[in-house]
Amino acid sequence: MSLHLHLDRIGKRFGRHWILRDFSADFKSGELIGIKGRNGSGKSTLLRILAGQLTPSRGKMTISTDGRTVPEAELYRLVSWTGPYL
Repeated sequence: MSLHLHLDRIGKRFGRHWILRDFSADFKSGELIGIKGRNGSGKSTLLRILAGQLTPSRGKMTISTDGRTVPEAELYRLVSWTGPYL
C-alpha cells in the first residue's frame, strides 16, 4: 500500500499565536523524514496534523492511498504516532 500526504499552505493557530504558517510539503510512504527545531517550534503540532489528531486552522491536507483519496476522518486507520517514552 502506498500512502501520500500532501500539505498545501497549512497553518495552525492556538489563540492568537501561530504555531505553523503557510507550510507546504509532500510525504510519501517509504521516505525517511527528519523534523528538527527548537522547543515550541511546532514539531509535535505538525506530527499531530499528519496523524489526523489536529485539524489545520488554514490550508488543506490531502491524503491518498494507492491513488484513492482518503477522507481525513479515516486517516486514523492508516497513520499513528507515539512519543519516545511510550
